[in-house]
Amino acid sequence: RLVRLVRHKLFHELKVMLFGLWAGIRVLGWAIILLFGLIYTFGVFLRNIMGESFKELETVPDAMFTLFRCFRDDCAAYDGTPFPERVRETYGGIFMVSYILMIMTVSVGVFNLI
Repeated sequence: RLVRLVRHKLFHELKVMLFGLWAGIRVLGWAIILLFGLIYTFGVFLRNIMGESFKELETVPDAMFTLFRCFRDDCAAYDGTPFPERVRETYGGIFMVSYILMIMTVSVGVFNLI
């Protein structure tokens, strides 16, 4: 009886909302997988390039967590200082160009998918 009740015209909008929710969950899942892949790739790269210089990048999971925090606009080092500024002092302008491109790729490219 409940199935026949849901087929009624009164519940058409509810059915459309549930189908939209299901389609949105699938897109969100793929966006999360894409974001995880980017964070993993950039994390391995940063660990290999800068891992010895900064405690925040000593291991791949540490580098991935630091990148995730930077993508969410909380890019501070463990002691509270701005992490991009500390890295810029050590690695200079090439880091800043890479950092800006990476943040723009994730924030404009991936976050707009969601």
